[in-house]
Amino acid sequence: MSRSRSAGLVLIGAAAGFALSAAGPADPKAPPPFAREDPPFRSLDANLYMETAAEYRACCHQAYNLAADRLREKLKARAGGGKPPAVVLDLDETVLDNAGFQAMLTRSGLGFDARLWDRWEEKEWAKVGLIPGARDFLMTARDLGAFAVYISNRSEKNRAGTRAALDRLEIAVPDDRLLLNASETSSDKTGRREQASEKFDVLLWVGDQLRDFDEKFKYDDKLKSEPEKGIAARKAAVDADRKKFGADWIILPNSAYGEWTKPLGKGRDDLKQLVPIEK
Repeated sequence: MSRSRSAGLVLIGAAAGFALSAAGPADPKAPPPFAREDPPFRSLDANLYMETAAEYRACCHQAYNLAADRLREKLKARAGGGKPPAVVLDLDETVLDNAGFQAMLTRSGLGFDARLWDRWEEKEWAKVGLIPGARDFLMTARDLGAFAVYISNRSEKNRAGTRAALDRLEIAVPDDRLLLNASETSSDKTGRREQASEKFDVLLWVGDQLRDFDEKFKYDDKLKSEPEKGIAARKAAVDADRKKFGADWIILPNSAYGEWTKPLGKGRDDLKQLVPIEK
């Protein structure tokens, strides 16, 4: 299935009862307006790459082909008995395709807002698609006898919407293997990773964000005033674990959003993060 599009979501904010105006609300009790994207259309190429580039699809298929090969190897080398084998996967931009949501933000000139994402999870499940290669891999894992466990930061309160999206896409998963986020303040998956490892022999981890694998990759908020140091620290953490990528950890591309954007968001000042001009 190709990445989905949904022009009708431009006014999702209005449908949710929020004002899309950049001006402050007249009523002090009204919710704050949505933040405008700065600079305008900074997300356009990132989302166009994921929606239009054959290279993006190739990266996804490559990642899932590698995941299938690694799973076969690990199952073959695994001793019998013990806990049942499993693969742990993230959902959004790993299995589920939310191109419609990202397109809505870009068309509306908006930055990310949790209120809009909350509505997307709850109400717009029919517009969610599949990431290239995901279905084939899940079928391969099933045929090989490995369980699929999903650890997602989709909200537990919107489980029904997430369940509806999975059902529509014919991804069968019982509730005890769909580990959503019950916290309103944290996106840390450590506890749920431990929960999965207690019940299953986890052979492979698949995600589109480094924090899908380990919390060590979280951007250090204390370095917000020194973004170069924060960026360098995450790169160093990746290099330290470089042998795990393609072996135990399979990562898919995501240019639209993620932890990598944490030191950015400064408008045109983000140009400073590009390779400096040689003097």
